[in-house]
Formats: sequence, structure tokens, C-alpha cells
Amino acid sequence: MLPLTVDTHSITAGVLILIGTFVVMTPVIHFIIAGWAAKRKDIMDGFDANARLEYFKMFGRSFTCTTPEAAVAEFLHFHSRWYGRLSGRGTNLGALTRPRNNSGRR
Repeated sequence: MLPLTVDTHSITAGVLILIGTFVVMTPVIHFIIAGWAAKRKDIMDGFDANARLEYFKMFGRSFTCTTPEAAVAEFLHFHSRWYGRLSGRGTNLGALTRPRNNSGRR
């Protein structure tokens, strides 16, 4: 039988890095899966059609909503465009937590 030349310290370090990355990313993953939908429901249920129209009158003067029905559709589009799923931000956080090569090689 051939002797195995496996560096157990490297394997252990790799496993610990993966576990650490998962622990850091768990809140982000949970928010993307469950929290985002709950927060969106809170926001959408919190504004009726007239409130959405008033929102655009106060904060979105570049929008051309004149009826409550138009404000509902525009608010859905606006909210999805600006506050859509945070997968891009979660990916960026994952990239920040990845291990760096500190061996001096580039």
C-alpha cells in the first residue's frame, strides 16, 4: 500500500474556512430567502393606492403618476427596480469573505 502524502493541516484549514464562510453568509442567505419576502409584503401592504400616489407626489416628482391605479403599478416597478433581491450584494459579501492567498505569489 502506498503512503498517502496528504497535508492534513491544509485540509483542516480549508474545511474551517468553508465553515467560517458559511457562518458569515448565513444571515445574508436567510434574509434573501425569507426576510426579503416578508419585508416586501410589509411595504406593499403598508401603502394603499392613494398613499402610493401621495408618495410619488412627495418623493418622486419625476414620475408621472396621476391616478391611484397608475401609482400602484409604478410603485411595484419602482420598488422591484431599487430594492429587488439582494443576490448581487450577497455575492459581493461572499467574495469579501473568501480566503486570500498570503503566500507572496500573485
